[in-house]
Amino acid sequence: MLPPPVRCQPAGPERRAARSHKTGFDVEVELRSGLRLPRPEDAGRTPLTRTRRGGRSVDGSRIADIIEIEQMLARYAVGMTKDDVEEVVSVFAPGGTYSAFGEKYGVADFPELVAAAPKGVFSVSTPAITFDGEDAARGEQPLCFVAQTDHSMRIGYYTDTYTRTPHGWRLQTRAMTFLRRSGARDSGRPHDPRRPAPRRTSAS
Repeated sequence: MLPPPVRCQPAGPERRAARSHKTGFDVEVELRSGLRLPRPEDAGRTPLTRTRRGGRSVDGSRIADIIEIEQMLARYAVGMTKDDVEEVVSVFAPGGTYSAFGEKYGVADFPELVAAAPKGVFSVSTPAITFDGEDAARGEQPLCFVAQTDHSMRIGYYTDTYTRTPHGWRLQTRAMTFLRRSGARDSGRPHDPRRPAPRRTSAS
């Protein structure tokens, strides 16, 4: 025999009111963090600010910062994919640096550096972020680059530091580590002839 049908009861005024305050941003925070954001019916209760996610504690007060940093890094990847130098520069803090190919490049070097880089898709994974105080953080982010002309790949990861500026979170430093077929890991070939030499004043 089949079980009797289950009738869904319409939500009453109190349940509708409890849900009505949620925004799309609230839903994204809850889905991505595993946290249940405070709701009107929680008034008077002790809020839960930490939850277990992937075996580690997540501070609920930093979820907005995490999402902002993730979006900032996404703009970097999209800017590199679209060959948009201004977008790439915009995600770095003043005095920010990028390290690869045995050199450290300052923001003033980026137009020439991006112009010399191969064109293709910069596909990045979700970064692993650790906060060092209220306005500083560090992280690592895997990268898979696919060249446009022959679909060859380069893989590796970025090692970053982030800083909160008056305009939001920005990259302070970014260093690239390549994963070679030989099993080696390195930051690129020093003095790669396709790469411009950094301006010492900008990367010092």
